[in-house]
Formats: sequence, structure tokens, C-alpha cells
Amino acid sequence: MKKLNSIYFILVLIFVSSCTRSDFLIKNALLQSSNVVEIQFSGTPAADFTKTVQIEPAVKIVSSTVENGILKINTSEKFLLDQHYYLVLKNGEKIFIRPDGILDELYSDKPMGYSYENNRLAFRVFAPRAKWVKIVFYDQHDANTGEEMKMTKDQDGVWEFFSEVNKNLNFYGYRVWGPQGNGEVFDSTVVIADPFSPAAVSMNHFTHPAKTLILPEKSNFKWGKDTFTDIDQRDLIIYEMHVRDLTAHPSAQIPEKLKGSYKG
Repeated sequence: MKKLNSIYFILVLIFVSSCTRSDFLIKNALLQSSNVVEIQFSGTPAADFTKTVQIEPAVKIVSSTVENGILKINTSEKFLLDQHYYLVLKNGEKIFIRPDGILDELYSDKPMGYSYENNRLAFRVFAPRAKWVKIVFYDQHDANTGEEMKMTKDQDGVWEFFSEVNKNLNFYGYRVWGPQGNGEVFDSTVVIADPFSPAAVSMNHFTHPAKTLILPEKSNFKWGKDTFTDIDQRDLIIYEMHVRDLTAHPSAQIPEKLKGSYKG
């Protein structure tokens, strides 16, 4: 009888132990800095969990801590933003390590978009996860092909290209290539307009192809006697208006020949 009780007790311990391990569930694996992965989980991880997992491609794990239900893994090598990484469990399961807080570490004081700097045109776009970025210059807004130039990446994830101001540049866009896989949208076959475009042209198409218009350095527009009025932002009422509709309406009370035009 004592032997049966002992066997029963051992079986209970094995069952409880297995339940403790099986209730461990990883919810997210997040890349929070260049050397830190945070694992959000439920349940109880095994004491030797970090000794049984690996990061792929190979990045050496040097230490781990558990704080407020989050397992922090520290590595000896820095993660690359243009590379996919996976947490490989003992059973062979792979969990994607999603870039998260690491993106907040990146900042640049450089002006984005295009700007006139020391008799040069500087073009900049923030794309820290891109593998490469090319700038494409066009003569016409509806051109299908243009002159493509490689851009260079700085330490903050900003891609740059410089050109002479007197060069005949009218329109431009970017081709961007980066990591592929579920959730990724990098497509270098599509030329995209600069996110900081002061003016852009586009076509009515599901890919929304667009080009940025390069404006002159200085505007010769004469404002006449117009001045800016200092109004508290809380008192502002802002309308979005279309020039044609605004000036074509009878309430505009302007000559017929000026209706629907900028002069109107």
C-alpha cells in the first residue's frame, strides 16, 4: 500500500510540474533597444528558459531578468533594423521579434524632405528599416521612367542625397526596399512621393503613384499690403476649400471670366 501511495504521489508531482510548464505562453517578443528584447508572457516560465532558447540569426544572450510579468533578454551584439529576428523555442517554434521601442531611440535634427543648403539641394527621408533607398528624378509629372540615384544612410536611419541647385530637377520620388515577410510593405517597384512634400502630383490608381514637385528656393509672389493676423488658436475656425468650387459659386460675387480660377 505504501508503495502505491508513493507512486501516486510521484505522479501528482509530475502532473503539477507539467501543468506549470505548459501554462507558459509568449504573447509578444518586442525589440526595445539595440541590445534588449522584451517578452510579454502569461503563466510561469521554466527556471532555465533563457538557456533553452536562441535568437535567429545568431545573437548571443548574456543575461535575463523578469520584472512585472515581462522577461527582458540582454544581448552582447546589437540588432540590425533591416534584419528580421526570431526567438527560437526548445520545441522549434519561431516567434517574430517585432521592432518596437528601438525605433524611439532614433532621432535627427536634420531637415527632412528637400532643402536648399550651401548652393546644393539636399534630399532626406527617414527610413531606418530600409535596406536601400533610391531617389528618382523626373522631367515631367507623368513620366514613367527617370534618373535613379543611390542614397546614403547615416547613423540615425536618415537616407540622404545631394545635388547641384542649377541642375534641371523638376519632380522626384523614392524607391524603398527592406525586409520581406508577413506585415511588411516594402515594395521597390512603386515610386513614392516624399512624406515631407510641400507639393506633389499623383494619379487616380490603387497604388497611388506620386511625385514630389521641386519648388524654387525663393518665391517671387508679392503679398501687397496683406499682413498676418495674430489670432488665438482656440478661436480659429478652419475650412478646407477647393479653389474652383469656392470661386465658381455665386456667393463669390466675382466676374464670370474669373470664376473657378486662382485669379478669382
